[in-house]
Amino acid sequence: MEEVTGEPLYRDRVCGIDIGKAQTAATIRVPSDRDPSRRAAETRMFGTTKREVLALADWLRCWQVP
Repeated sequence: MEEVTGEPLYRDRVCGIDIGKAQTAATIRVPSDRDPSRRAAETRMFGTTKREVLALADWLRCWQVP
């Protein structure tokens, strides 16, 4: 894989979601509090019920992930 530098950053807050039958894994990447030029990542697991999906949406809102 070729590394590219100097490309514009389109989104500074993103989330990747792996949806399974009974469980969902979500990883967010946001600017680091200590060094804004670096990224911080956090992964959380959620169920697939309506309550758990709403909890996932709330977690993303708290981190201001669009």
